[in-house]
Amino acid sequence: MHTILEHISQTGVVAILRGVEPSLLVPLGRALAAAGVGAIEITLNSEDALSGIAALQTELGGKLPIGAGTVMTGDAARAAIEAGASFVLTPHLAI
Repeated sequence: MHTILEHISQTGVVAILRGVEPSLLVPLGRALAAAGVGAIEITLNSEDALSGIAALQTELGGKLPIGAGTVMTGDAARAAIEAGASFVLTPHLAI
């Protein structure tokens, strides 16, 4: 099993942050990590999501995976990965 999936399956919780005020992401991320959350996902339809991913990756990336959700295109996936996302999730696959 992939390392990120193993980590998430051991903790059992992924916090999905949608529409969170950008200035609150890092403090909220710290609190979630301290509470034992297994991973944090920031949805890309949130304000300043890529900067939030980068900030959380810098602050907490060594403790838990930080990912991007509501990824709708390949370009969005690439941008999320470049921002530091450890994983990406999409609500559907359009071929």
